[in-house]
Amino acid sequence: MNAPIRFPCPVCQAPLALPISAAGARGPCPHCGATITGPDPGSGRPACQVLPAPAPPPAHREPVTLPTRPVESARPAVSSIAEHPKSVGISAAFLLFSCLLSAFVAFAGGYWIGKNAGLAGLLPPAPAPLAAPAPAITDEPAISTPEPAETPAPEAADVAPASPQEAVLRAFLSAPGWASRILHVLAPERVREAMAAHAAAHGDGPIRFDGVSLLQESGNTRIFLVRTAAIPEGFPVVVAGNDTGEGWLVDWESFIEFHDDAFRQFADQGAIGQASFHLLVKPVDAKSGDDGVVKYRLNPPMSGRERVARIEDGSSTHAHLGEIFEAQAKLDPASYRELVASTGLPLVVAVSKRPTVGGGTKLWIERVEAVGWAPRMDADEH
Repeated sequence: MNAPIRFPCPVCQAPLALPISAAGARGPCPHCGATITGPDPGSGRPACQVLPAPAPPPAHREPVTLPTRPVESARPAVSSIAEHPKSVGISAAFLLFSCLLSAFVAFAGGYWIGKNAGLAGLLPPAPAPLAAPAPAITDEPAISTPEPAETPAPEAADVAPASPQEAVLRAFLSAPGWASRILHVLAPERVREAMAAHAAAHGDGPIRFDGVSLLQESGNTRIFLVRTAAIPEGFPVVVAGNDTGEGWLVDWESFIEFHDDAFRQFADQGAIGQASFHLLVKPVDAKSGDDGVVKYRLNPPMSGRERVARIEDGSSTHAHLGEIFEAQAKLDPASYRELVASTGLPLVVAVSKRPTVGGGTKLWIERVEAVGWAPRMDADEH
C-alpha cells in the first residue's frame, strides 16, 4: 500500500495527510477550516489555499463565455482521508518537476535511472526545472499559493518526522558536524574526505533549513524537497535504502551540489576549470553552426539557472549524447518529445569553462559521466 501524502496546511501549517488516490483533492482543513487543495505529486501541484470565488458581474452586462479545455474527470471533494479515484498518466511522471518550479520540487525519478538495465533504464521520471504550468480555464475559483515569507515553513524542531526516511534526513541536516553527519550518508568512506574538506572551507555545524516535504517515493528511494533561506523554492534530496539492511541514507554528493548552488557558482563566478554536475540537458540547435559546435541547454533542478554549453561537432562526446537522445526517442517517442520540449534528460555531465579570445568565458560539455541521477553506491561500501 502506498504511503499517504503528508503536508502542512498552507494556511495554519497543521500537519495533514491524504491517501495517494486523493492527491490534488479539495476540502476544508480540519484544524482551521480554510478551504485548501491537497498536493498532487503526479502533476506537480502543491498544497494551496482556495480563495472565495469572485463576485458575479453586474446583471446588465452580457456574460462572457470562455473557451474550455476537455477535462478527463472532476476533482473529488476532500472531506476526510478517504479513497478518491484518480488516474495519473505516464507522461505526468516524466514531467514531475516541470510542474513544480513555482512551489518547487525537482522531480525526481531521474535519480534512479542508473539502477535500471537496458534502454528502459535510460529515462525514468525526470525532474524538471520548476516552471509554473500554464493555468487551465475551468470553473474552479482562483487558487493562491502563499509566498514563503508570508507563510514560513515550520522549523525542524517543531515538526515530527512523518516517516523513517524523513527522520534520517532531519538527523542528517541537524547533525552537529560532518563527523556525525557522515553516519547518515551513502558510501561514507568515499565521501569522507570531501565532507571534511567542505566543512573546513565553509564551516561546520547543523545545516539550517526552513522545511522538508516528500516529493516522490519508489521502491527503496525517497525524494524530498528541502527549502533553505538561500533557495526558498527548495531543491531535491535523495534518501535511499541500501541492499545491506543498514537502513536509509542520504546522497550527500548530490545534496551538497544543490545546497551550495554549485553549478551557478561555477558558471557565473568560478575560475577556469572543469567540474561534474547533475543537470537536465537538451539541445538548442539540431545542427552545428558555422563554428563547428552544437549547443545544449543545461539546467540544475532549480529555477533561473539555465546556461548554454557547447560541444564540438563530430566529437566522441557529441556522438555519445546523440546515442542517449536517440535511445530515449525510440523507447517512448511521445514522452521523449514532451520531456525534451519542457525540461531535458537527467544526466551527470562534466562541464568545463574555457577562456575566449575576447577575454570572456564559455561553457563546454566535456563528457557524459552517467545517464540518470541514481546515487553512486559502491559494492564494498554500505
